[in-house]
Amino acid sequence: MTIFEKKQCVEPKYVCVPDFCSFYGVGRSTAYKLLRTGKVLAVKLGKRTLVDLESARDYFGTLPSFKGGAR
Repeated sequence: MTIFEKKQCVEPKYVCVPDFCSFYGVGRSTAYKLLRTGKVLAVKLGKRTLVDLESARDYFGTLPSFKGGAR
């Protein structure tokens, strides 16, 4: 089987900030706050900021579960 016959979905290691915001449902200001405080890591590629998805998964994995409360 050649590489062209295999159909694999490869998850990227980094995504741009708008894609990160869209995927995690956070706003641009919140995204940059997470980056500024070091809770989520990123790299620079020229002018672009690329968010490290592994660090994002780690951070969001530490958040507490939602427990609905009484009204």
